[in-house]
Amino acid sequence: MRIDNTSSLVGKDLITGKHYGHKLGGMAGVANVGTNITWVGYDLAQSNLYAYGRLAWDPTRDPEDILHEWTRLTFGLDPMVLNTITEMAMPSWRSFENYSGNLGIQTLTDITGMYCV
Repeated sequence: MRIDNTSSLVGKDLITGKHYGHKLGGMAGVANVGTNITWVGYDLAQSNLYAYGRLAWDPTRDPEDILHEWTRLTFGLDPMVLNTITEMAMPSWRSFENYSGNLGIQTLTDITGMYCV
């Protein structure tokens, strides 16, 4: 992750408050789960809820490792499935950020007032 055009680790730097020189840090999340078999409506969206839980437990975990773990638990051990989901999911943050920002929901992706890359 990059903040202010410098490399930063979400767990060690941003969540702990270190990046901005704060003594305390934290994270919060909202989950909209329901009665669907995947809880959130479709399989790939469940990966976000899974990753949030894993990062809440250990914010130093590598997001791609978490995605691989979730993919194996959800779809099995087929390397082609793992590679396909990784190729779709890892760059998806930028798509979400561009889509939601254009609709005026930028506070969901830019709550510090800075554009994170």
